[in-house]
Amino acid sequence: MNKIFYTIMDGEGNFLNSNFMRDNNDNIIEAIRFSNLDDIKDYFKDLRDDRGFKIVKVKCELEEIS
Repeated sequence: MNKIFYTIMDGEGNFLNSNFMRDNNDNIIEAIRFSNLDDIKDYFKDLRDDRGFKIVKVKCELEEIS
């Protein structure tokens, strides 16, 4: 089973943290996540242009381990 979500990365290659009080980092667990492309585009338009932000699609592969 595959799961897809969208997040935002900065120009440094770090994920935008879901907690605005914390710095961006490479930990995908802390990244802001959207399941809908329209929602992330709405959020994205309010970000600063000079920081090099980009929207990325994340595909997760789930495998049941028995």
